[in-house]
Amino acid sequence: MVVGAAARARRRRRLAPLDGEPRRARPGRRHAPAPAGRGPAPRAGRGRTLRAHAGDPGCERRAARDGARSLLVRLAAVGERGGSLAAALERAARSYEAEVDAAVSAATALLEPLLIVAMGGVVLLLVVAVLVPIFALNQVVR
Repeated sequence: MVVGAAARARRRRRLAPLDGEPRRARPGRRHAPAPAGRGPAPRAGRGRTLRAHAGDPGCERRAARDGARSLLVRLAAVGERGGSLAAALERAARSYEAEVDAAVSAATALLEPLLIVAMGGVVLLLVVAVLVPIFALNQVVR
């Protein structure tokens, strides 16, 4: 969960330098044959390509896709309308990175005491493993 959020934050930071110009798919890609071992492209993918060629804003395509987070979609929509998509994506990336940092800090705060207790248990086992034979030999000698 945290690793996935970190990956999403990195991906959004990589997208941040893009300018506000809409990106269009190369025309030749529509007519290219399917890669070997794969069937035709799924219908949903074709629809997104057609909407991109029609000039549909990218934020609406992302909002329609499953898993799109509302903050990113809203910031992208504002950035596309205002012509500052790069700045909007940069703000979204910073927000998601702060969220991931907070989650990692919380997980670390929970795991540190558990690791200390686990290490204490390992040390206890080692001490018992050394002392039990010593006490057993002491009983035999008496």
